[in-house]
Order: sequence, then structure tokens, then C-alpha cells
Amino acid sequence: MGKKQVKITSYISNHDGEKGFLTSKTLEYMSIKDLEAKKAAETLACGDYMYLPGYIDIKINEHTILGEEDWSDDIVSEWKSICDFVVKRKENDPQEIFIFGHQHNYYLELTNNLVQVKVNRDYIRSGIEIFTHYKNIPYVEFKEAVIEAADEFYSLCKDLPFGDEANFESFVKTYKLLRNQD
Repeated sequence: MGKKQVKITSYISNHDGEKGFLTSKTLEYMSIKDLEAKKAAETLACGDYMYLPGYIDIKINEHTILGEEDWSDDIVSEWKSICDFVVKRKENDPQEIFIFGHQHNYYLELTNNLVQVKVNRDYIRSGIEIFTHYKNIPYVEFKEAVIEAADEFYSLCKDLPFGDEANFESFVKTYKLLRNQD
């Protein structure tokens, strides 16, 4: 089994229904690595939002596991779930990834030091329930990618004026536990 390349990138919303695009870019979502991402994040965190909309893009060997179709009304809660999975590291105990405002169910599971991502795409119109499994992602590689991407996300968000209702403080507690595992 060759080394699997795990890449994780966070994207935040760059559009508001009332304000339109929040930066000079006409993209609905922008990578947090974009130079204008901070401006979009500040606008969202300062407004009526208590959430930071966006999505986490997870690719394994360039194959998209989670992407734009897996958007969340609150990427902070999604990041907390992913960091929590790495911190707890419980074998054979599927943990749900909390993707707020989405109809699908997402799970991470650790079995024999390999991570599995399970996505329950419940297609209501067709009445078909489909589970997609992505297996055998080495835990160490997954953890390294999570830490790197969580660092980037924390750096973007640490100075944002999240309201009391936001989940940011909960994310920060879990993020600090993650960083202390190194």
C-alpha cells in the first residue's frame, strides 16, 4: 500500500444574500488561503451571523472525499468535529462530522489505524439511501493533514469577533487539545 496524499482545504462563503459578494472576487466560496479571505470572514463574523458558512475540501490522492456539495452553514462546527475525532482516536467508534444545515450524514471511523470516511447521501426524491465509503486512509497521514489545515483555519479565525452564540470557543478548546498531542 503506497502512501496516500491527504489534502484538506477550508473554504468560506464569499457571498451574502443582502450584500452580494464580500470581496472583489466573484466566487461564492473562497479558499482561506486567498489573500481576501480574511475580509470575507470578518464581514461574516461581524454581521448577523453566528456561524461561518463554508466547506472543508478533503482529497485523497486528488479524489474528492468531501467538497463543495458538502457545504455547511457553520464550518467552525465541522472543524470541531474533525479535530475531536483525531483527539479522541477511538477504534471502531464512528463519529459523526457535524455539517450544520445539510441533509446528509457524515462519519469518520478508525479501524486498525486506518481512517474510513462514510457519507450517507439520503436522496429523498428517489427514496434511495446511499452510503459511500472511503477506506484505508492511514491515521498518521490523516492526522498530519488535519493538524496542518486546522492550523490554517485557526490562524484565519482567531481574531474574528464571533458572537456568544458561535461555536468558536468550543472549536478552540478542541484545537488546543489537538495541538498538544504533537
